[in-house]
Amino acid sequence: MTNPASFNTNISSGTSGTAYFGIDFGTTNSAISFAKPKRNGELASAAFDIPRIKGAKPSLDGTLSYVSGRAKTLPSCVYYSRDGVIAGDFAKEQYSKYPESVARSVKSQMGNPRLEGLPDIPDKRPEEVCAQVLRTLKKEAEQILRSRITDAIFTVPASYGAEQKEATMRAIEMAGFHARDEHGNWLPLLLSEPNAVLYDIMNRIRNGELPTELDLSDKKLILVFDIGGGTLDVTLHEVQWAGENSCRMNISEVATSRYTRLAGDDFDRVIADALLVRCQEKLRRNHPAAADRLLMPRLLTAAEELKIHLSSKVSNQNFAADSWFDDSSDEDTSEEITESISVMLDSGLYNDTISKKEFEEMIAPLMGNHLCMNDCRRYTSLSREERRTILAPVLEVLAKADRYYKELGHPGFTVDAVILNGGMSNLYAIRERLAAFFGLEPITTVDPDLSVANGAALYSYYLANDGGFIETIQNEDLYLGLGRGGTESLIRYGQKLPYSVTIDGFRVKPQTGCLEIPIKRGSLSGDFPTFARGAITFDRIFRTETDLRLDCSFDRNGLISIHASLLNPATGMVLSGGSVELQLGSGMDERRFADKILPKNGSRLIPANEISTLRTLCTAKKRDMHRINEQVDTILKCSNLADFESDMLRALNSRTPDPFRLCLYRLLPGMVNLWTSAGRAEMRRICKTDILDNCSAGFVSQLRLLISGTAKKVLTQLTETKAV
Repeated sequence: MTNPASFNTNISSGTSGTAYFGIDFGTTNSAISFAKPKRNGELASAAFDIPRIKGAKPSLDGTLSYVSGRAKTLPSCVYYSRDGVIAGDFAKEQYSKYPESVARSVKSQMGNPRLEGLPDIPDKRPEEVCAQVLRTLKKEAEQILRSRITDAIFTVPASYGAEQKEATMRAIEMAGFHARDEHGNWLPLLLSEPNAVLYDIMNRIRNGELPTELDLSDKKLILVFDIGGGTLDVTLHEVQWAGENSCRMNISEVATSRYTRLAGDDFDRVIADALLVRCQEKLRRNHPAAADRLLMPRLLTAAEELKIHLSSKVSNQNFAADSWFDDSSDEDTSEEITESISVMLDSGLYNDTISKKEFEEMIAPLMGNHLCMNDCRRYTSLSREERRTILAPVLEVLAKADRYYKELGHPGFTVDAVILNGGMSNLYAIRERLAAFFGLEPITTVDPDLSVANGAALYSYYLANDGGFIETIQNEDLYLGLGRGGTESLIRYGQKLPYSVTIDGFRVKPQTGCLEIPIKRGSLSGDFPTFARGAITFDRIFRTETDLRLDCSFDRNGLISIHASLLNPATGMVLSGGSVELQLGSGMDERRFADKILPKNGSRLIPANEISTLRTLCTAKKRDMHRINEQVDTILKCSNLADFESDMLRALNSRTPDPFRLCLYRLLPGMVNLWTSAGRAEMRRICKTDILDNCSAGFVSQLRLLISGTAKKVLTQLTETKAV
């Protein structure tokens, strides 16, 4: 390998002596790589051998003597001792002794407001721990180069949301990297991990380092399954060489899975839970984890070692069975593979031997062994258990791709290749499950732990020399939060990035000095959780209602910027405005501003919220008819009246106060024709129960008569619709 210390670190120039850097902050391990063109025209990439403290032993004078070493990956663990902060192998080793002082797997918490489970360490936010790891990688690589490193490309899961990317950018800045442009905006430094994998593997194919029959002279559809220690990314890409003699690829994202916290840590957890049960049986005592603070950390360590060693044995046996020199019988001996473990507990030594079959039974709940490709058609109705399998994000991506190609008028699509990457790709059971699911043998690299960092370094080179960005897509639906529970779409899943949109027609109440602007994301449950909150304070307060215009931009990383303008309703002239200071994830202010944007006609509303508001207004001691009429009008002018079906039927099937019931009937003529046939049938039944006969009409209140009359009109409408 070429000595990286000889490289010039001037990234801005595209000379042959320049090194380009990529950093992979992983849940379990992290790495920093460099890329450099070779004299024969090939582009080479490799990871730094990072020095680190690997352990400690007592010296003769009673002090600790640290044992150093080198490796290409650095464990993403940080140990907070009284003597200072240490990241890497030594920190990982201390976890089984001092779990309350070791931060690990923090990548899964990025974007959260605070670090969970470690109240006593000085770093309180996940990005602060991330910065410690990045700082260590930067410092050690700089010592090898004898030069500063200020610029690099950093990888993130493709499923990361805006708040997680924002937290990552803060960590990059804290670690001392160049993260902002001259205007204070974030630089486009983030690359999705699957895209990085594609760059690494395709470069190795181009260099002849990875034999494959995959021909990229024509466009191919490639699925990347990237499973590490804490996250699972599944993405689908259209890939083709940019030209006959080009080293650069044209990569277009077709579909991306949602953020999936299902990976190596989860496998370790289910294995450790199974070992706990076996431990209790062997020691013949109930040994709850809460009784021993070191029990689960030690079982988790044993689970990780069991997973690694057993998988290695199976892979070695499979290699021997496939080799031409193997003269063993055709009989399957894989069931004979076992792995022994030994765990020291407060109550004694737990020794056990786990067979391959027993191991596969332990991890079976995560494998989705009953799922097949056709199940993508029912992805939205998968059970909770099915969603907690490694194939759930695969089905999600296939379902999204099916929708994408149908919108283009294509009858279907075929996955041409599957790339398997990440530390967990070494687990034989995952390779076998994907091969059975797709009918394709997954393409893997020799060292999947380094593929992401190598690909990021390669992308850094292409970015500096070719000036071409990968065509990326928005990986989730985002909405603007409005008053009265309304929402307005900002960007839809699949939108090519960067993207800008102007939305107007909103109203702002008189005397509004400060306006809250929440940003919400869509979810499978139909909720719209707020993940970012912004506010703008106007330099003038207006006595009359004003119009509001929002100019929203999404950069290549998917990060958001918003500019708000107050307009004169009559002339459209800008009265006041400014940039909205958005706080995402861990930076989000817990305060709520009183004034929100009033929904415009055609906004998307949350049915449960709107009906609850209407009920509150109708059952108040002093009913405000103006506000009630305004609420009814707001609902009838929304863009998703069909979504009100279940909440309306639920309210009308319950014993509701007459004023509220009458208002519900006032809503029905404008929406009931949009409901399903089952919903309309149920509504016909409800109407019949609310219609009074002639005998009882003279003995009820005026409100009941109004409800009866309105129910007759709705029933007539439903009957006419049925006849048509």
